Amino acid sequence: FKYSTGITSFNSAFYGCVSLTSTGNATFSGCSNVSVNGFNNTFYNCTLLTTIDDDTFNGCENVTSFSGVFSNTSITYIGERAFANCNAMTTTIKNSISNDLTYVGDEAFANCTLMTSLLEFFINKTSLTSIGNNVFSNCTSITVISGIFSNCSSLTTIGNNVFSVCVSITDASSIFSNCSSLTTIGDEIFSGCTSTNNFYRAFYKCISLTEIPISLFKYNTSYSTYCFQETFSNCVLLTSIPSDLFMNNNRLLDFSSTF
Repeated sequence: FKYSTGITSFNSAFYGCVSLTSTGNATFSGCSNVSVNGFNNTFYNCTLLTTIDDDTFNGCENVTSFSGVFSNTSITYIGERAFANCNAMTTTIKNSISNDLTYVGDEAFANCTLMTSLLEFFINKTSLTSIGNNVFSNCTSITVISGIFSNCSSLTTIGNNVFSVCVSITDASSIFSNCSSLTTIGDEIFSGCTSTNNFYRAFYKCISLTEIPISLFKYNTSYSTYCFQETFSNCVLLTSIPSDLFMNNNRLLDFSSTF
């Protein structure tokens, strides 16, 4: 159905296809005239469906809700650009994501400019091992990402620019807390997050983390006085702090519990 701009609804299109395991690459990509709720129950009761492939809904720019698309499925893999450029999306697939989720691909939700909250979106996904680059890049209306990847105990790698240009985020507390296998933080994951003022316990108990990228807080200047409380607390393998890590944060007064 790629670039089928004349179609306005795929409601119940694959309802009850119980042997279906994946959505297929770019299946609905560029279907720019699908209506606001035009994917209701599209994959409902596809009980073996685990994979949302690359570009599946890329560019479905009028759809506001994907909440019922994958009812009674268990999604374990979200491909690259799976929901990218869904500019009107406000309601996501949070309740359909299995605790066995293993991967979130590059730009999976990039340019979804009307999403406002990712509170605990992927919390307790204990099989998740990797987050791609630019996953939420340019999601300019998101204000809260607290706890989004908290307790993802198998997560080892965070890609580059994951939240870049998310200019409205204010609260990034506990986003990777208790990610006990985390070893790699990508470059500039908060680039352009100019409103963020709370990193409380953001990397708390990341007990495998040995290195902090120098660019981690490079572009963040809206910090409150105590916004780094316990940010890296109990990161027991950290042995050094990069020079200039907090170079743009001249309003900060207290780092007593940061590490």
